[in-house]
Amino acid sequence: MSLTLQHGRPENMTERLKKEQKVYELLDLLHIEYDRVDHEPAMHMDVCEEIDKVLKAATCKNLFLCNRQKNDFYLLLIPGEKIFKTKDLSAQIGSSRLSFGTADYMEDFLDVTPGSVSILGLMNDTDHRVRLLVDSDVLKEEYLGCHPCINTSSLRLKTKDIFNTFLNAVDHNMTEVHLYLNLIMFSVSIYLKNCCLSYRLTRLFSCAKILSKAYFLYTIQKGFLLWIELLIMSKLIWKTF
Repeated sequence: MSLTLQHGRPENMTERLKKEQKVYELLDLLHIEYDRVDHEPAMHMDVCEEIDKVLKAATCKNLFLCNRQKNDFYLLLIPGEKIFKTKDLSAQIGSSRLSFGTADYMEDFLDVTPGSVSILGLMNDTDHRVRLLVDSDVLKEEYLGCHPCINTSSLRLKTKDIFNTFLNAVDHNMTEVHLYLNLIMFSVSIYLKNCCLSYRLTRLFSCAKILSKAYFLYTIQKGFLLWIELLIMSKLIWKTF
């Protein structure tokens, strides 16, 4: 899959859904700069990883949550290596036990579907039914990656533009929360990266050894051919005299 990072809105907006068009129109109206990657529906990890490599932004998990009574709704943004534990989060925001909200509520309030949940969907929450929760580590990143309310494109925006300019424009506030690192997943991720690095270094050293041997043989062969040439020349000279 070949992905290209492009600046700003698509040239042909007529092929885009209305809710995606509204995102670009609002960002342009607010003079918020953004880069865009178009891709196949981001429903699998391999697709998401390829998108992350191109975006080079903090692509966080966007979780749509609700309380037990289903009368309070939340949008939680956390880094990919952190985990959502209802007990830890509920205590911080003073809510009853949290669970994932249904697709119906998601579409009613944010005009997004599962797999497309995005902070940009708050522009559709004109009744302020959804409360935004953001992990502190997300705010430390320079750039934020998110969908324009559809999971066939991803945007890279400056974090400060999202949490200042955009939230002010859509009249939403943010509650900063602190969640814990998923140590198991984080350790596995580091282990796999180290394994990959180790494998690459091993291949590199192997290639270096092969090249070294090849150069050594080439030098010997070159010296041998030179010796043969000198021997032939000496015989020719001897015959001449």
